[in-house]
Amino acid sequence: MIHKLADYVNGAEKPVIFLRGNHEIRNFYSAGMHHLIGYYNEKTYGAFTWGATRFVMLDCGEDKPDSVSVYAGLNDFTRLRAEQIDFLRQEIKNKAFKKAQHRVLISHIPIYGNGDDYNPCLKLWSPMLDKAPFNVAIAAHNHKAVFYPNGTDGSTYPVIIGGGPSVKSGTVTIVSKQGKKLKIEVRGKNQKNHVSLEF
Repeated sequence: MIHKLADYVNGAEKPVIFLRGNHEIRNFYSAGMHHLIGYYNEKTYGAFTWGATRFVMLDCGEDKPDSVSVYAGLNDFTRLRAEQIDFLRQEIKNKAFKKAQHRVLISHIPIYGNGDDYNPCLKLWSPMLDKAPFNVAIAAHNHKAVFYPNGTDGSTYPVIIGGGPSVKSGTVTIVSKQGKKLKIEVRGKNQKNHVSLEF
């Protein structure tokens, strides 16, 4: 599956960054996932600079509490989310973050605009993220494309949530550099879901 995704976007010649979502946590192959794609510093979250843009990737874990019976007491995403509080504090003070021309926040489960009753990431991380100078937040998970141009749930920057798993409802978010500008485009079969942003 990973080769199908990477080959489609010419992953042999362009960098491809994978961020796990809640379904990659659940299946039979989840324990070996990091051997297939690798994680920077052995963490499922982190940050990197590409050109003049700083990308911050957060791992929201599961979309249900650790106590749900189907997890059989094996999950501890409460600890993983708490661990990322320290990471965020350090990242926002980091020289690379501060001097970046653009900043992009990425998570599988939307921190902002989630719509679920269970959203521990908003409560834990928004005190830092609300004040951070991100240009945009990009997420997925909800299986319905949504764009909040002025932010939502306290964010002060636009929020893009990708579409569903079918060709009809799916979207692709393309991040590129156009001169000194950061360009973000959302494309899909349904033109109502198209978004174009420049920073």
